[in-house]
Amino acid sequence: MRTVRLGRTELTVSKNGFGALPIQRIGTSEAVYLLQKAFYNGFTYFDTARWYTDSEEKLGEAFARIRDRLVISTKTGAQNAEGFWKDLETSLRNLKTDHVDIYQFHNPAFCPVPGGEDGLYDAALEARRQGKILHIGITNHRLAVARQAIDSGERICVYGDYDCDGVTATVLLYSYFEDSGADVLYYIPDRYSEGYGLNKK
Repeated sequence: MRTVRLGRTELTVSKNGFGALPIQRIGTSEAVYLLQKAFYNGFTYFDTARWYTDSEEKLGEAFARIRDRLVISTKTGAQNAEGFWKDLETSLRNLKTDHVDIYQFHNPAFCPVPGGEDGLYDAALEARRQGKILHIGITNHRLAVARQAIDSGERICVYGDYDCDGVTATVLLYSYFEDSGADVLYYIPDRYSEGYGLNKK
């Protein structure tokens, strides 16, 4: 599987990432088998979240001994600094690691910013200073928050899909962000070389 540099970070990851929400629906041994099979067939980027019940714990079981060979992102739904630190410590314990490569605010109703009253972004900056997270991100489905993200000046990536509605959605979102003056890029997987879901290429 081909690899790419992830945005402006120093991280090199597989072009296909493994979204670990579905593994909360299967047992631990089956999940560990699936995760390790994905890794040994080329996947090096795995995404999970505190909201995904026991998904983080299953990643920890699968990857504790090879942690330095892959990139893990997880998310917090915390609304304040206290909740942020509680979630982060839980994630580190579940993932059996001393750091998270990408730590994301999970679909918040607002865009956390430095100096905000909620304290979320400042907590993330402190966690990065301590080496507990390497990069700060946000995932979201709200237009108002997208607008705030544009105003923040941070780079935005639209990760699309190669089917008709996926390409259309990517074009619409990319055009909106570009017209709004955002620092935006997009990525659509190659249908033939990368496939859909797990594969050995």
